[in-house]
Amino acid sequence: MNNSLVFIGRFHPLLVHLPIGILLLAVFFQFLALRPRFKPLRAALPLTWLVGAAGAVLSCISGYLLSQSGGYDETTLSLHQWLGIATAALAVGGYWLSKTGRAQKWQLVTGGLILLLLTGAGHYGGTLTHGADFLMAAVSETGEDAPKPIADINEAIAYADVIEPIFQRKCTSCHNAGKKKGGLQLHTPELLMKGGKTGAALVAGDVEKSELIRRVLLPVSDEKHMAPKGKPQITEQELKLLLWWIREGASFTAKVKALKADEKEQALLTALQGETGDVQESKNVPDKDIPTSTVPQAPEEDIEAIKKTGALLMPVSTSGNYLSLRCLNAPEFGDVEVKLLAPLSQQLVFVYFNGSRITDAGLKTMPVLPNLVRLGLEHTAITDAGLKALTRFPSLKYINLHGTKVSAKGLLALKGLPSLREITVFQTNVSQEEVQALHKEFPGVKIEVGGYILPKLASDTERLSAPYKKE
Repeated sequence: MNNSLVFIGRFHPLLVHLPIGILLLAVFFQFLALRPRFKPLRAALPLTWLVGAAGAVLSCISGYLLSQSGGYDETTLSLHQWLGIATAALAVGGYWLSKTGRAQKWQLVTGGLILLLLTGAGHYGGTLTHGADFLMAAVSETGEDAPKPIADINEAIAYADVIEPIFQRKCTSCHNAGKKKGGLQLHTPELLMKGGKTGAALVAGDVEKSELIRRVLLPVSDEKHMAPKGKPQITEQELKLLLWWIREGASFTAKVKALKADEKEQALLTALQGETGDVQESKNVPDKDIPTSTVPQAPEEDIEAIKKTGALLMPVSTSGNYLSLRCLNAPEFGDVEVKLLAPLSQQLVFVYFNGSRITDAGLKTMPVLPNLVRLGLEHTAITDAGLKALTRFPSLKYINLHGTKVSAKGLLALKGLPSLREITVFQTNVSQEEVQALHKEFPGVKIEVGGYILPKLASDTERLSAPYKKE
């Protein structure tokens, strides 16, 4: 279909809600006007029905155009479509009846039918957009359908107990039985392996050729990124588990103990044992990375001020008051917002500015965080000039500079960090040849260089890389 028509179709979610409200108002007026004191409302009925009917017709047109883009369950789409058309037709009939003053009982029948049709159309529309279990999801999270605790991780089925819950939490709202965005459905193993419009979603044993992983690693601002911006994002820990499962063959029946796992992957798996199946950051970092000293609880009003920016602020353990800050869903978080960290200077131990708008100026004015252990600066505008400011954080052990413009020369400013253990310089201006020299400058510090490259696809608009497999 013509792109301009598809563009018009995407206004359907916006257009459809206005006529719903107006038609409900028309029905309300109609029944309310039965009472003598509200009889004057009848004069407003023709105009109310007319506006509602016009909006319903426009919604049907835009909905049809949107449906042509594909990716929806045909049965659910058909039901939603015809219920919508019937609603629009009855709305036109309601206008005609109110305008001509025809038998009041037929006006009431029309109003009652409108309520039923709107309910049905709305239900199937919600199913197309959010999945069949959207309404009950909030209840099931704490009910019988919640992820079951894993009593023994080694005996657990890798897919059913570890991987599938990740898909359910982060993916199946768009890729389910009622909605297959991009032609992809993830609610059964067979459909997962079948893939979508771009081919296989994953290739067992080969993460480089797995389209699902490529989409997860795209910038959040990219329209092809999974999950879409505004939706719950796959965490770093969940991504590592997905990479592990695919690399080890993507078996749907193998137990965890049958698959190889390195020390870090085993730590992630062990963290799930006895828990609800959700990967928690506090379970996936060595205890030695969390300070043993006690700090007071952060002021609630200062926590709320940071949360208003969209950044995620979470405790790093079930005991103590140390906090982790993530800006993945707060792309506007920048040099001004960084000043909000001052009241939490003692509590912050992990800060991830990944993809935010922070610059060298922001790092220079960033409050001193004496307990900061991990700092993520991936895909930010940080340069060598900003690295000099990091020497103010004496407890800093891990720095991720993936996708920044820092150079080997700029990294030398970090030599003053006594606790430094690891620097990630993947996709920076640091060359492979310079890495050897850096090893000498930073004895005992791991220099993570990546060297993990995704294949170039004809549909790609830019070259993307991901840290998961050595060349």
